[in-house]
Amino acid sequence: MKMNYRMTLILAIVCLNAAFVFGQEKALEKDAFDSAVNGAQKKLAKQAYRRTNVYEMFDDRDSEPTKSSKTVTEIALSGAIRWLVESDGKKYEMILVDGKRYKKEDGGPWKLDESAGGYGRGCGAETKDLSYKIKENSDLGGKKANLYESVQKMLGVSCGKESADELWTERYWIGEDGMLLKSESIFEDIGKKSMRRDVSVYEYDPNIKIEAPVK
Repeated sequence: MKMNYRMTLILAIVCLNAAFVFGQEKALEKDAFDSAVNGAQKKLAKQAYRRTNVYEMFDDRDSEPTKSSKTVTEIALSGAIRWLVESDGKKYEMILVDGKRYKKEDGGPWKLDESAGGYGRGCGAETKDLSYKIKENSDLGGKKANLYESVQKMLGVSCGKESADELWTERYWIGEDGMLLKSESIFEDIGKKSMRRDVSVYEYDPNIKIEAPVK
């Protein structure tokens, strides 16, 4: 009985220590947060990688998304880019090589795309509260990574018009080698159940090759 009690006590202490070392969380200064995240993003410029992004919109965050899209982006060491997009029941594929962009829809023929465009929020917003933290040695699907998180409250003013206050949460999982493994952005309307979530997973593959689909 004494031996069993002693072994139980030892195991409890070991588990407690492991829990403390693996995944401990602490506050972080903005400069340290920016240095880690910006450093990981800069490393992408020298890598061939695949990013799988899922964007979802929720009217009720406790229910299924009302709208979602999936984009797989591949970037070769040459700088060529391929996009595979699934949105609203349609599939698009685009390739950018040597400054030329090619596009096809729903398995149709490749065409040279002369159009150009962009998107963005368009207007700034004012930050009311801002905090940063790190969860060291976080578990990401069996991989060890440091989880960096920022949370900020944005005042409800957009393009000169009043709108709902938003809570923006951004998370970055960065591996021991400083490489970005995953990112997540969550935008919540304060006082409402609506939410938008943007998640990207990164895979590094030096064998990615992208060429122009048509001459």
